[in-house]
Amino acid sequence: IAVFGRSLGENRKHVIRQLYEQLYKSNVEVVVYEPFLKSTKALLPAHVSPLTFNSAQSLSEQNCNCLFTVGGDGTLLEAVTLVRNSSLPILGLNTGRLGFLTGFTAEEVELAVQMAIDGSYIIDKRALIEMQSDGEPFGDFPFALNEITFHKKESSTMITVHVHMNGQKLNSYWADGLIISTPTGSTGYSLSCGGPILMPESSSFVITPIAPHNLNVRPLI
Repeated sequence: IAVFGRSLGENRKHVIRQLYEQLYKSNVEVVVYEPFLKSTKALLPAHVSPLTFNSAQSLSEQNCNCLFTVGGDGTLLEAVTLVRNSSLPILGLNTGRLGFLTGFTAEEVELAVQMAIDGSYIIDKRALIEMQSDGEPFGDFPFALNEITFHKKESSTMITVHVHMNGQKLNSYWADGLIISTPTGSTGYSLSCGGPILMPESSSFVITPIAPHNLNVRPLI
């Protein structure tokens, strides 16, 4: 089982300590994200040394059964860029605030570990959005689980975004930017800009303008 996280506050270190203890108590081979291991090494049980990974390639080489993320939704979203198309299930322990994506609370560590070991979970498939453009602004992984956003640079001037769908012009937006959101991302940046909440399994996308200067323009599903 792989473990991924970012830095944790002092009040959350007991969560990762308990996670490590439960995994090793269950005789699980643990693989930890290298930067995260450096900040949590003191929380490991005595005399254990987990394997590590630091990239999508090194994670895929470990042949893990699932990956735990420790943090909030942002941590889980970052883990997606490491899992990529490996079909590795991600299970989130929420130590953040809202936790729309992370399924377990910090008090449910033991339950989460047991379910991961037993395989007693359902795979929740989510849609990704892909950006195709000249050049490669996102390297070899131009995909997003939440949204792709077009935003103006640091300037007081609005931008104009012309939107076409299936070859037909949809609208021109005068705004600070435009968010193209998946159903998963509908509870993220799009929601903060007034967009609707979609059920994760819906096959829809949301176009949400950021501070539009049009009285008749609203988020569109």
